[in-house]
Amino acid sequence: MGFQTKVEVGKGIYTISEISLILRVPYNKVHRYISQYWDGKFSGEYVKNYSWVTDKSRAVNFYTLIELDTFIKLTDAGVPTKKLINAHNLLVQKFSHPYPLALKSVMERVKSAGKRVFFEENNETIISLDGTNQITSNFITHFYEKIDFVDDIAEKLWPLGKDKDIVCDPTRQFGYPTIAGTRIYPDTIYDLYKNGEKKKFIADSYELTIQQVENAIKFCSQAA
Repeated sequence: MGFQTKVEVGKGIYTISEISLILRVPYNKVHRYISQYWDGKFSGEYVKNYSWVTDKSRAVNFYTLIELDTFIKLTDAGVPTKKLINAHNLLVQKFSHPYPLALKSVMERVKSAGKRVFFEENNETIISLDGTNQITSNFITHFYEKIDFVDDIAEKLWPLGKDKDIVCDPTRQFGYPTIAGTRIYPDTIYDLYKNGEKKKFIADSYELTIQQVENAIKFCSQAA
């Protein structure tokens, strides 16, 4: 099975700055993880390099964005990176896929108990990871609250949750966050709001609801 990571229509293009904004993670942390782990430890049999350079910025596709979110949440819970690297490599081999943490069939196998997260198959633990902090059930439900899957692979990410209108869809605007059902960037709405425009005026001007305008403002203000 051959996989390549490069600029492909419908796969999304995310620079480190954009990932930092979407996942609310410091730029340096995203840069380090991509360089040390995805391009340094995970590249090999299925993917030579997970990232590429575009306009002098390093970028990855949508599936790596999803994996980064999971990886960062686990390291924040105190799971050692060495264990995560081993787990990722084992999952790559077991599922014959370079993005196992973006697969529904993998994430359905994730369980948590106290400071421990583990992957189960047929009620048997196949991988166990111990952290230093409590790992709540929110870690697992996150994948169903914020991610849409199609044919087992992540298709869309809803950074604020599916009950909000901000979505990262790699088939639209190269995957950059937009207001769902439109090609309007949240930044466009936020800039108008910061410049003193009223929410109702913005909503009427762009044929949006007040709630959509408020969601766009919330998304951008949280990243500010």
